[in-house]
Formats: sequence, structure tokens, C-alpha cells
Amino acid sequence: MLKRGEISAKFFVYILFLIIIGLTSTTAQLGQLGVPSQGVGVGCPQLTPPLQREGCTYTPKYDNNRCVVGYDERCLPCPQLSPPAPEWCINGKIIPSGVDENGCQLPPKCEKISCSQLSPEECLKYDNCQLVESRKQRQRCVEKPICPIPECAAPPAGCSYEGGRDEKGCPTCGKLVCEKPICGNNIKMRPRELRKSRFLQGTIRRRHSNLL
Repeated sequence: MLKRGEISAKFFVYILFLIIIGLTSTTAQLGQLGVPSQGVGVGCPQLTPPLQREGCTYTPKYDNNRCVVGYDERCLPCPQLSPPAPEWCINGKIIPSGVDENGCQLPPKCEKISCSQLSPEECLKYDNCQLVESRKQRQRCVEKPICPIPECAAPPAGCSYEGGRDEKGCPTCGKLVCEKPICGNNIKMRPRELRKSRFLQGTIRRRHSNLL
């Protein structure tokens, strides 16, 4: 018959054996799931898991002692961004936006250009900027005004608008100019053409009278 001390010793050994088997099984399962563990080896270092990024998977790497020494990171490829259309940022400057949390390139941004900060050479590259003459006869770059289309009344027969611009540089109808008809033949001419025609008519009349 076993003594009480022998029973206690055998029971303790049995419990210790079960604990060792349970720890071994748990370690193997954690290694298959990619969870860091100290493995079977004794004295494995505690390795901090990497900061997981979205779209990436992490597989632990082991040494000969089945200790975790690192992680293999595999991420989905970054989406390929198409270049922006030429007219997308025609009056601005395209600047990069950096990368996202996965290291993928973000779409670029369009930064609006200030016309007053451009040189005369750069000013001509942008449709919303124009060169103007300053008081010191120097050219400077300013922003083009947003001009409405001038509404001009229908001119009378033989008349037209000269056209012009206001103080902002926007087009206007301008002055109404009418042509004066020449009496006798109803030919409509401008004043300069009218004087030339009258001069020719006078010359022809003088030559005709001399022949008589």
C-alpha cells in the first residue's frame, strides 16, 4: 500500500506532465496562426509584433530554436494612378500629396497660382493671368477679370460699333459709327474714302472742261 507522501509526489509529477503537454500544444497552435510566441526553445527573446497595416499579412520567422526572430510582411500592390488630364490644373500648379498609411501614392493636388507672384515670362503660361503696363512703364502680371458678354443694341443700317474696353479691361460695345452716303449714286463710304472720291470726281470734271 502506497504511503501518503508517495501518492502526493506521483500526483504532482502527473500534473506537471499535463502542464508541459498543454504548453507545447498551445505554442504550436499559436505559431500556425502567426501569433508571436517563445516557441519550444528555452530563453526565446520577447519580440514586439510589428504595427499591422491594412491590406498586409504577417508571417513569423523562426530560428533553429523555434524562436520568433521577425515577420515577413506581404501587402497588396498599390493602385496605379492615372496621370491627370492636361486641362485639370491648367491655371494652377500640380503638387504631390505624399503617401497614405500603406505607403501608396496619393492623388496629386492642384495649387492655385497667384498671378501677382509670377514673372512676365511665367504670366503668359496661364490663361487666368495677363500682363499690364504700370505707371513706370513696367509690365506686371495680374489676374484676368471675369468679363460678361457686352449686350449691344442692333445698329442702324450703315452703322457699326467701334468696340472698346472698360477700366477692368473687359470688352464694351464702344462708339456707334455710321457711314455717310454720297449723293447721286448712294455709295456709302467712310469720310476718308469720301474725300478721295470727291477729289477724283473734281479732277475728271476739270479734264473734261479743258477738252471742250
